Amino acid sequence: MAEQQYIGYVDQWDGQRILGWAGCYSNQAEKPYVFILADGVVIDCVYPYMYRKDIQDTYGGDGMNGFVASIPLSVIKFASQLEVVFSNGMQLSNSPIFLRRQNINRRVRNNPADRLFQDDGLIFLHIQKSAGTSLRQIFESHFDEGRIIFLYPDPPGMTRQQFLAIPLIQRAKLNCVFGHEYYGIHEFLPGTWRYATVLREPLTRIISNYYHHYKTLQGKVTLMEAVEKPTNVEFDNYMVRVLAGASEQTVPIGSVNETTLSLALENVARHFSFVGFVENSHGMAEGLSKLLDRPSISLPMENIGAYNHSILLSDDEISIIRDRNKFDVQLYEILTGGGKTLFPFERS
Repeated sequence: MAEQQYIGYVDQWDGQRILGWAGCYSNQAEKPYVFILADGVVIDCVYPYMYRKDIQDTYGGDGMNGFVASIPLSVIKFASQLEVVFSNGMQLSNSPIFLRRQNINRRVRNNPADRLFQDDGLIFLHIQKSAGTSLRQIFESHFDEGRIIFLYPDPPGMTRQQFLAIPLIQRAKLNCVFGHEYYGIHEFLPGTWRYATVLREPLTRIISNYYHHYKTLQGKVTLMEAVEKPTNVEFDNYMVRVLAGASEQTVPIGSVNETTLSLALENVARHFSFVGFVENSHGMAEGLSKLLDRPSISLPMENIGAYNHSILLSDDEISIIRDRNKFDVQLYEILTGGGKTLFPFERS
């Protein structure tokens, strides 16, 4: 069997982390493991999973070739050099890295690599058209690169299949998972994890989501057809589905019921640290500040869809939409206190 032709490069050593990329010439789908050596001793093994458009443009494939490796303070203080190699012993270009005390970043005192298993991880369930794109920018700037993963069908996110290809020991180093997912993703993560999400008034969310999904099909699929004969779970009590962990594979379209709603509420009560609401941006900002332990948060609120197409709907149509998504309506009313007040749902 011919030896695999690996290629890779160490882009940066910032005094705390090694950033680079790795791939395979002979098989673009293969992601080679990268080993970190300190003075000849293996101290870490990482699997490339971060999206790199530049590598995709140059070599093809899915572009999921980037990696980051945080180096423990004890190694930085006492080792003389770091090597980055493939399993066959070949070094990546720009390796080795020679350590000099004058180059040690002062931030290494709080180096997350000194804690292997993150015992307080955060999973943010991004429900479509509920401010998730805006919040993604905040989370991306808050967590260190390599400590947060985005689960989306398209780059720079990754699919669940790509996520599960990451070795368990590497997933154990994550602080945050953010994306279009259902409750239950924590089962694939070591350690203790808490959840957070943001909900939106169901009628407004469904209308906004329709114009987002079907803007190129208007005239072919009407809003009422999308709701009354849904082929997409996002129009079928989707918020309850996400919080209950009820994907289409486990709960077919049209099968959400009181039991699913009860499960969603039970999950919120037991496993969620924060539930915010788009309609109360001030309360959402305050709750997120506490959640992320930041003094203040400014919400850019992008890609929500500031649509007010409900004024074009008849009372009967509005009634049908609410009835078809009655469990989302009940969920929203319960968590907002019967509609009287809007507040982030927080758990200590």
